[in-house]
Amino acid sequence: MSDISDPGGAGRGDRRRTRKAVDGAYAEGRITSADRALRMQQIEAASTKGDLAMIVRDLAGPLPNDRPAPRPVAPPVPPQARPTPPSPGPAPSTFSNARDQARERLQQSLPPGVTLPRVQATGRSNPVKVVILVVVLLVALPCVFGVIGLVSSISSSDRDRPRSSVSPSAAADLVAGTSYDPATWRRFVADLKDEYGDDVEVWSMFAYPERYSGYVVVEGDLSQFVTWQDGRLGNTLDPRDNEGDTDPIPIDDIDPGVFRKVAQAAVDEAGSSTLRSLYVYVKPTSFDDTFYRGSASREGSSGSVSFDEDGNRIAR
Repeated sequence: MSDISDPGGAGRGDRRRTRKAVDGAYAEGRITSADRALRMQQIEAASTKGDLAMIVRDLAGPLPNDRPAPRPVAPPVPPQARPTPPSPGPAPSTFSNARDQARERLQQSLPPGVTLPRVQATGRSNPVKVVILVVVLLVALPCVFGVIGLVSSISSSDRDRPRSSVSPSAAADLVAGTSYDPATWRRFVADLKDEYGDDVEVWSMFAYPERYSGYVVVEGDLSQFVTWQDGRLGNTLDPRDNEGDTDPIPIDDIDPGVFRKVAQAAVDEAGSSTLRSLYVYVKPTSFDDTFYRGSASREGSSGSVSFDEDGNRIAR
């Protein structure tokens, strides 16, 4: 897909490739049927390649149901339920205003939950008492902040140390997934040939750490979406029209020996040892010599790499 800033006109081939990307995400369960329908409408309405790229730019990110629920908005208070502001009392003296302003500035500098004591007004204000109170607060304030900072640091370190949300070895575990083992791929290919014949071809194929999925040619330009994991081959979706700019790939032309190399390169590109997803995508493109594409994503960023049919990385 072109860069989102590409002003070039969107042709039939561009729209077709964008639809395939959306269908692939829907088949993998990464978007809902409603999201798929909306994206298809947006594809029809797109006028440039940049518009099409915007439609599928987030498909490597987190799952739709991983997004945080919107924060509920409190209903407005009806006018009759609002409290009536108190009637103004007699104007305070100039000294009282200065005292209250100083107290307010000190209160704003304190952390939440710490409240300054209020001096009850008497018939006459005592300037000496107010000055003493201000001096005491200025001396005590650094001590209060020091204690709060110490408690926060202790509780924070105690909270972070025993409960790590993602294991530091997560990326290494994903790259070591069984689906990147050539022996596992040969078992998958044997099951495909038993089901669809020895000359089976595919339009595209995804190799995730623990499973495979993709589109197998069943008749002419029709393809069947299949999944394979733990020795079980599934094909729950109806065949679809896969007419496009590229020819189908004979299954024997795919070299599983490069899967782990492509996956590791994608992890290195993402720049993190803790990942949200990792996969190797097998599909020739009309833009360059890409045959294998690796993609790794983590919170806030992602990385992708391209390799040719011989397993050589394509420089960008």
